[in-house]
Amino acid sequence: MKKIISLILALLMVFSLCACKSQGENGEIETIVDNFFKSIQKYDMKEFDSFFYDTDEIKAAKIIDSRTPQYSYLKEKAKEMTYKIQNVKINSSEAEVEVLCSYYDMTSVYSTMMLKAFELVSDGADISVTGEEFDKLVKKAFDQALASNPPKKENKEITLTLNNKDGKWYIKGSIEIADVVTGNLAKTRSGLAKEN
Repeated sequence: MKKIISLILALLMVFSLCACKSQGENGEIETIVDNFFKSIQKYDMKEFDSFFYDTDEIKAAKIIDSRTPQYSYLKEKAKEMTYKIQNVKINSSEAEVEVLCSYYDMTSVYSTMMLKAFELVSDGADISVTGEEFDKLVKKAFDQALASNPPKKENKEITLTLNNKDGKWYIKGSIEIADVVTGNLAKTRSGLAKEN
């Protein structure tokens, strides 16, 4: 009888250790994803880049240029972004994390901004301007677009893919991530490309 009880206790310990290991890995991934979204909320693009194995894959500078008129607006609005980790699936060296995000959808602002820029050029603005003059023209178009078509919050479930490389989990870049950071700039660009 003592042998049977000992065997049962040993099996219970093995199962509890396996459960702890699984919980530990899930917990580690959830912490990484949590810190990743916190870097977006702070709009800390250097920290944001550190979550990717190959930063060239999705460098923040490629997603959003700090010199653009929408940068400071997005940075301010990022503080209001919310997220909730829904599910974590781990398969060996790859994990998928479903996250429900709530962020500002700038699609209508971007579309209107492009129309406003076109109107400004049509109204006599010099299209050969560069540098500071060009920046002023774009800023004016952005401000007009923002005033006439303010963005609304969008709820969207996205799936993040993480890969384990050299014993560390890294996030794989995607259009969905770029859209969360920029308020759907990639979505707007692809929509305009389809129209042309």
